[in-house]
Parts: sequence; C-alpha cells; structure tokens
Amino acid sequence: MLTAAAALGATELWLGANATDYELFPDCRRPYLDRAEALLDVKIHTPLIHTKKSQISSDLTNLGVSLDDTWSCYFPVPHQEHEYVPCGQCAACLSFQD
Repeated sequence: MLTAAAALGATELWLGANATDYELFPDCRRPYLDRAEALLDVKIHTPLIHTKKSQISSDLTNLGVSLDDTWSCYFPVPHQEHEYVPCGQCAACLSFQD
C-alpha cells in the first residue's frame, strides 16, 4: 500500500495502524513507518497508533457506526462479483473480534 501510494504521487497517507496492530505486525510500528516515510518521501499519519481496536470499536459504536460496515483482513475472500469478505482466520481478523 505504501509503495503504491508513493508511486501514484501521494505526499501524505493516513493509516489506521493501531495499538493492537502494533503488537502483531512490525509494519504497523512507528520505527518502520518512519523509515518508510524517509525512503518514499511520504508523510504517514497514524492517529490511532496508541488506541486498541476494542476502543476504536467502542468509539465507532458510540458514533452510531455499524461495525457490520467495517472489517480488517489481510486475506479477503471473493464473495460476489467485485466484492470481498474477511477470511475470519488471519491475525487481523482475529484481533478485530477482540
């Protein structure tokens, strides 16, 4: 995602990396993202980096957002033409359920 955005000429990216992702995925940690910023000449904003997914889910619910309209998955599965659903088994899906 980061390299594709940079190749398309993006100068800023807003990434939903969060505290739960930080624990699971090295590419969602600030040191990695700081290095990517320098290499790609792109500013990467991570406003949720210190917030757990459970808190994000709670905040979304309080704002009236249906969690049925959100998901997190590294290996989405084709569902219908041009549509995908979460695999339900990857680390991102499992952490989203917490």
